[in-house]
Amino acid sequence: MKKLIYILLLLCLYSCSSNTKYESFNAMFASKPYSKVKTIPAFPELNKLINYPKRFLISNNSVVICSRDEDTLVLVEDRNTKSITKIITTGQGPKDIIDISNICSENGLLYIMGFYERKMLVYDEINKNIEEDTSIRNTLLKYICSTEFKYDSDNFICSMVENDDRFLLKNQDTVVTFGKIAPFDDYTSVDIGWILQSAFDINKKQKRVFWCSGIGDVYGIYDYSDIYNIKTINESILKFPIRSIEDKRASTDETMFATYNITSNDDYVFMLFSGKTFKDINLANQDAIYDSKYIFVFDWDGNPIKYIYTDHDIHSICFDNKDNKLYGIELNNEYEYSICEIPLE
Repeated sequence: MKKLIYILLLLCLYSCSSNTKYESFNAMFASKPYSKVKTIPAFPELNKLINYPKRFLISNNSVVICSRDEDTLVLVEDRNTKSITKIITTGQGPKDIIDISNICSENGLLYIMGFYERKMLVYDEINKNIEEDTSIRNTLLKYICSTEFKYDSDNFICSMVENDDRFLLKNQDTVVTFGKIAPFDDYTSVDIGWILQSAFDINKKQKRVFWCSGIGDVYGIYDYSDIYNIKTINESILKFPIRSIEDKRASTDETMFATYNITSNDDYVFMLFSGKTFKDINLANQDAIYDSKYIFVFDWDGNPIKYIYTDHDIHSICFDNKDNKLYGIELNNEYEYSICEIPLE
């Protein structure tokens, strides 16, 4: 009997130690290994054309920059020929977009979402032509999707607001939703979705979604290997964002930003962590609130591994699976950006 009690006690201690609760992302990584790195200039032929970058993507064949330029919204560099193509301009035509919300790549295709128009344009990297994917329009109109989306083969995955579930997966056969966070402290699941506004990436090999909140210290992982039984692997509310007393969906000056940009490979997730608050916002360049020197690295179970500290503020990051390198868009002075490699060792 004593032996059984001893074993149970050991199991309890092991369980407690393996589920350590952290109070914030900063606390989670405070004792983890870290590396201070100097960024390395990359893709110099694109740098002189970068103007107010918004999104950044590297696929097998292309380097893609989305900007806020009054004329050109997307620049694509062919990695083989180094030729640069302007593929989308600002406008309301069938192949224009007013403001690009996000981009992703899959099987030689670039998917570009216009959030306000609920439009998805598809650029063929080989044939160099662009068309609208009208099959996704009804989904974008029916559900209040946020700006984040990914493709895994014919699976379209996006985050949502104004829904108890926080993610949607659509393919040719079905639409499923998942990722509900249970209500707490008078916040409904819908309130929580509006407040957190997550960034996410997917692991196409393991069939997992890893998301982090835009504000506050919250993250989670879901397994979609069986789309009819999507499982929660990890869901951690380390610190819920500070809210206004008058309006619980509104932020205060003390509300902290986490991330709007994560990227990954088959083994790790890289989160560009802000740590700034609303009172730090520069109205002349509001997106700079997410610029940071800190990149937090998780594994695909949600465990903190290490963090990277760069010598420049980084605006956006992207992992290149072809060369197995991490790249970023760094801030050189107040409004000058360039592409860089971020050493991993």
